[in-house]
Amino acid sequence: MKRLSLFSVLLLPSCAAAQATLGEGAAGAATLLRDARRATPVVSSVGELPFHDSWLKVDACWERSADADADALGLPKRFCLRRLGHRTAADSHPLGWRSSALVESDFAEGSLHVSGALRENDGWAPVANLWDDGRTGAGTCGALSRAFAAVYYRIDLGGNMKPGPLEVRGFLMGSGALCAKPAKTREFLYQKISAPVPAGSPIAR
Repeated sequence: MKRLSLFSVLLLPSCAAAQATLGEGAAGAATLLRDARRATPVVSSVGELPFHDSWLKVDACWERSADADADALGLPKRFCLRRLGHRTAADSHPLGWRSSALVESDFAEGSLHVSGALRENDGWAPVANLWDDGRTGAGTCGALSRAFAAVYYRIDLGGNMKPGPLEVRGFLMGSGALCAKPAKTREFLYQKISAPVPAGSPIAR
């Protein structure tokens, strides 16, 4: 999959997207998701608003390399997923304001805000906010002060998840305030580990 930079995507509205709470110890995750097996479209509803949900079964864990800055800012060393999905409001654009990514893991499940997407011939490559450390404020000029992670996946023209490699990456950055010498953003690609995590196994701290 063509890599998509967080800083070059088209930002989408966020008024209806809720970020998943990944639970204690799940302070961020970024990873290369491979061998996704099967997309399963289903239709669900929230109140009177119908949604189309499509899923990929994952059932595996990924790890990042050891890094003191990432550790200090809380970016997890390991992240485990059961399924990754995409939700589209019925009779709406697959990237409309009520669309979201979906995640199921051994420690949490919920919706993720889709922050942007790259247009492809047969669909889109969305970017979803997998985790944010929640830090606010200016931080220290020139110092890394924030950590977050995003998942990169692909959907077809109907909003269905497409099988194939996906990417989840972690980022460290400085504050958003103007700074004469801003901190250089750092990026981490998580790698798939050899064995899938057993059902019910907690995230590794």
